Amino acid sequence: MSAFVELNGISGAAYRYRYYPAPLDLPAVAGTYLVLQTRGEGWELKTIGALSSLAFLGRDWPAGADERVYLRLNVARAGRRQEFDDLIAAYPASLAAPEPDWR
Repeated sequence: MSAFVELNGISGAAYRYRYYPAPLDLPAVAGTYLVLQTRGEGWELKTIGALSSLAFLGRDWPAGADERVYLRLNVARAGRRQEFDDLIAAYPASLAAPEPDWR
């Protein structure tokens, strides 16, 4: 998989996420994240989430051995929420992280 992945929301807007290899030194800024599972030459989307500080993701690093975490930094709460809602409308709602953090 590449260093970047791009998903389109139901609105048609494209959101670009960057691969993060490990939970160490995650930025303490707000953002959204994806967990992708490798599938041969491609990938499958497993989770869409949002946090007020991506550093919290390191406590419960969601990725298994064949999964990767991709981040998108977006500090403004309204932007995070709009992006999250746009993506969840385009993909199955079951992919939403259990408790998005909108603080």
